[in-house]
Amino acid sequence: MKNKIVAADEAGIARAASIVRNGGVVVIPTDTNMGLAVDPWNLAAIDRVFAIKRRAAVKPLTLYIDRPEQWREYGTGSPAAVQQIDILAGRFWPGPLNIIAEAREAIRTPMLCGQTTIAISCVSNTVTRAIVAQAGKPLALTSANISGTADDRLVDMDFVLGQIGEDVDLIVEGGAQNTTKSTTIVAVIDEPKLLREGDLNWSRIAQALGLPEARGAA
Repeated sequence: MKNKIVAADEAGIARAASIVRNGGVVVIPTDTNMGLAVDPWNLAAIDRVFAIKRRAAVKPLTLYIDRPEQWREYGTGSPAAVQQIDILAGRFWPGPLNIIAEAREAIRTPMLCGQTTIAISCVSNTVTRAIVAQAGKPLALTSANISGTADDRLVDMDFVLGQIGEDVDLIVEGGAQNTTKSTTIVAVIDEPKLLREGDLNWSRIAQALGLPEARGAA
């Protein structure tokens, strides 16, 4: 197990990115949970993630990008929706905000589990973004635990090692993980809708978009 754990330094980041590019599954730090990270276009890797989590492929993975403006390569929407997402990405990314948009055809891969929308994240964690940049493509992520076992806690290194450490190819430690307690999730499809309020509250989002706060109610 020890030879699977690497520091969040230049060498560790490069090794993690290489494994992802070659179809492997790695555990990396994020702002909240440690995450299982794979190539979004590699079917075998995505299937392996669901097997590791012991979960049916019914809940989509999240696409992690390293630069806010990249969202346009993978998400889309009406002119109004695109403008609103641009505002949110410019104001709150990198940061604790997960934006759900219409998915472009190019990203309609098995990571979406048949859905036509995509969750996109650009976190503050510099290690996460460095691995994405080194991989040369976004990463598909989900929390690094067996499904249903971490509903009331953050997934940290000890939890990963106790549950799935033997099942992955590499674990990147450190990286200032857990700097965020909870990520806010906003869908911007027909109109912005708050799905979950985390560290970033709806009032700030509504203010950025010039919306009445009441419209954020899920």
